[in-house]
Amino acid sequence: MDIKDLRGDDGSFSEDKINELVGKFTEIKGENENLNTKVSQFDQQKSTIINDTRNSLLNIGEGVQLVTENLKDGDPLDDSFAALAQSLALVKMFMTRWHLHLTN
Repeated sequence: MDIKDLRGDDGSFSEDKINELVGKFTEIKGENENLNTKVSQFDQQKSTIINDTRNSLLNIGEGVQLVTENLKDGDPLDDSFAALAQSLALVKMFMTRWHLHLTN
């Protein structure tokens, strides 16, 4: 919309056209606020999912560590749990980096 579109047939500013423009701005402002609310909700959900996943991995890692510590040397499961612990450490590192990436 151009400034001349706000003028009536006689060349003066038309109150109806100005009100129409104000209405459009108000509508756009409302849509923008709605989108901002949705983005904020998404960010909160994303953060909750990341934190829950990270905490679950930490709990699993602690459990694997406890089992590994209680296995006797030479136990066939010793190598399996050690490998699992290494895998979980890598996942934990990935989740930490991913969390830092998403929160920055």
